[in-house]
Amino acid sequence: MLTRIRKALDDIERKDTVRILFSCESGSRAWGFSSPESDFDVRFLYVHPEARYSSLTPVHCRDVIERPIEDRLDIGGWDLGKALRLFCVSNPPLLEWLHSPVVYLDRFGAAGEIRSFIPEYFSPEVCRRHYLRMAVRNIRKYLSRKDIVPKRCFYILRPLLAVRWLDEGRGLVPVRFSELLEVAADDPAFISAVRDLLLHKRSGGEMEQYPLHPAILGFVEREIVLRQQIVLPGKPSEPNMGKLNGIFRELVFRAWHGQCFG
Repeated sequence: MLTRIRKALDDIERKDTVRILFSCESGSRAWGFSSPESDFDVRFLYVHPEARYSSLTPVHCRDVIERPIEDRLDIGGWDLGKALRLFCVSNPPLLEWLHSPVVYLDRFGAAGEIRSFIPEYFSPEVCRRHYLRMAVRNIRKYLSRKDIVPKRCFYILRPLLAVRWLDEGRGLVPVRFSELLEVAADDPAFISAVRDLLLHKRSGGEMEQYPLHPAILGFVEREIVLRQQIVLPGKPSEPNMGKLNGIFRELVFRAWHGQCFG
């Protein structure tokens, strides 16, 4: 699969005339609860030739590249300009990509350069809204009082734990579910039930109905009520996107010339 992924990235560079700066695993394989049947969710950041850009202001061209899912390979990416505009508003999926434990490509120092701006642009409030909306949506869509598909259960638990992590002021939400689970260490019954569910999912039963442990149901019910009661601050001020223009131009130049300015 690693050979397939590298070939797919090479094909994208050639066919779309782009340079890929960074590529990583997203989804369950990055989160740490994949099963043998899980897709490989490959995500990447890329740049077009320099002539396509002038600044981070939106350009009138498609800013995503996607390929049809084929034999468990789901691959897609964002133009660097799109990524940096979303970075300015603390986009949680992008922040997860930048901290993925599974990296396929990391060229021209791109990921490190972008990560260096996180202290200035990271907004816990924005991330909290994202994860809370996701938790509420998935609870409504998937939660059963008797049985649940393990894969869908983790789609509820992960964003719910992320909200708690942010509410406790712990900073960036960790990508690995095992690290995120530490925020619920005060509930050993819940931890034990989740670990049993993890074993079941990793063994290949991710889409089989599984009895929902009362400790998990109780945790979800308590947490969602508590987290929805917390009053959020007002809309954050508009970020200064101009500060990223320099690194944007620098990375485009590096990608096509293999060196820094000057």
